[in-house]
Amino acid sequence: MTIESIATREVVMISESVALNKAAELMKDHNIGAIIVIKDKNTSKTPCGIITDRDIMIKWLEKGIDNQALTVGQVMSQDLLTIKQNQSILDAISALSEKGVRRAPVINQAGEVIGIISIDDIFVLLAKEMDAISKIAQKQSC
Repeated sequence: MTIESIATREVVMISESVALNKAAELMKDHNIGAIIVIKDKNTSKTPCGIITDRDIMIKWLEKGIDNQALTVGQVMSQDLLTIKQNQSILDAISALSEKGVRRAPVINQAGEVIGIISIDDIFVLLAKEMDAISKIAQKQSC
């Protein structure tokens, strides 16, 4: 099973030049904790960073200035982990764990975003798999 099969396809993206408060509004409107950052939303879906609700709070408090004066590009995490759509789920788990992040954009062969994967998505899959395994074990013990 590849990561593409469980990735969330509806991905909110934002340009790095957008004001930070707009990113916060998008997160609120879509009830999400992260937005994929792209250089130019009109021409490419190639990610250059990610911004999380945690990034916004930490950087905003750290800089001590109005978040309307900051851009997404000034706050985003640039050391971005991407997961290729054909990677296995186990490989994705290893990459997320090694990097110490909870989510990553899923990219196609051209390097463009086609989805996003989070630890929560993986937990849901594993819970379903464990349920299926427990049903097998219950049937065999009868």
